Amino acid sequence: MANSSARDIDSASQYIRGLNGGTKFAASANASNNEDYKLAQSMAQNASTALRDTTKTYSQEQVKAMQDVIKAARDMGVMNDSGNTFAQVDSAKIQVRGVEPRVIPTRPANFDEHGNFRDITNPMRQPTAAEREAFNQYVRERAAAERYNRQHGFTPPSGTP
Repeated sequence: MANSSARDIDSASQYIRGLNGGTKFAASANASNNEDYKLAQSMAQNASTALRDTTKTYSQEQVKAMQDVIKAARDMGVMNDSGNTFAQVDSAKIQVRGVEPRVIPTRPANFDEHGNFRDITNPMRQPTAAEREAFNQYVRERAAAERYNRQHGFTPPSGTP
């Protein structure tokens, strides 16, 4: 699970929910002999072990998907090897990568937010090719940072242009 994509892990949780006809496994000794039960138990155990490994880092999407695998197994009545239901792994103990918002770059001097160039010391001056390229680079970096922040649930501060 640790090396799987969030999409593949999501598929695992959906698979667990579909096992046993979508109903809980019976709380009997026979359930643990069932191959589907063993598969769900193995997936949940792998997710739980992966999330407890403090030497690994995961994306937020992977963490959410692995937590969902654990929840799906618990909801289906699957027990861990000790005979207990699977508990969610404490999120504070999981190493998550990419959780910080990206900083929006600073607009180059003499350009307004619409890309208009104004040099107050020399109003007739036009931007150089390097200045124009710096502004174009700013636009690309800003768009990438905003897209990343949106995808990860970070909202811009109010009043941000």
